[in-house]
Amino acid sequence: MKYLVTGGAGFIGSNITHRLVELGEDVTVIDNLSTGYLHNLNDISNKIKFIRGDIKNLKLLKKITKNQDFIIHQYISPRNGDIIHSLANIDKVKALLKYKVLVDFEQGIEKTIDWYKKNG
Repeated sequence: MKYLVTGGAGFIGSNITHRLVELGEDVTVIDNLSTGYLHNLNDISNKIKFIRGDIKNLKLLKKITKNQDFIIHQYISPRNGDIIHSLANIDKVKALLKYKVLVDFEQGIEKTIDWYKKNG
């Protein structure tokens, strides 16, 4: 499967990217590096496609999402981690790309907490 990870050079995004690579998936990362770091991806840089760009660039976003099976949205606004601003971007991205969300925000948080409880 083909995955696009937005914010994939950040802490959470890079860990997701590493796991996808371990699973043998085809991964593209887009990050503007405003809060993420390339060194988070150094050890897998030859196994992923990295695009330095911003998801607010709609022309670029349309181009790189064309053949993706899944988009894992980990972008967060650099404005002090403004989660509300980032969540608003999710709605814009969904509307623009006509992607449907497989797991909503609340379910995602719940599943993440459950996973950490089980796997410590």
